[in-house]
Amino acid sequence: QEMNKIQSAISDQLREVTVRQQHLEDVNQKLREKADIAKLRLESFKYDPTRLSELRQGKPGDMSIFEFAELIIYKHVQPEMEKNISLQKNNVELQNKLSDIIRDVTNLEVTLKNQKRETESL
Repeated sequence: QEMNKIQSAISDQLREVTVRQQHLEDVNQKLREKADIAKLRLESFKYDPTRLSELRQGKPGDMSIFEFAELIIYKHVQPEMEKNISLQKNNVELQNKLSDIIRDVTNLEVTLKNQKRETESL
């Protein structure tokens, strides 16, 4: 009878281990599927300036793989986007200055030609 109890306890533990293993395999399969879905979604990633603030409101532990990857991407892309905007503004300012300089040079060239004609006519 003692052997039956031991055998029964071993069988119960084996069933528990089998159930736990099956559960872990199911979770692993879901994670793999989620990773595949996350990869597909990341391939079609489009920058959205409001998305970073939305992502920062969530807890990383509660995020899907895709959302967490998106958060990391935005943390790295956001400063570069801000630099890009600043550089674009600077570029516009420089273009405007260059246009002003070109206009001034053209005006000076015209003035110089006019003065040269006046000088030649005298």
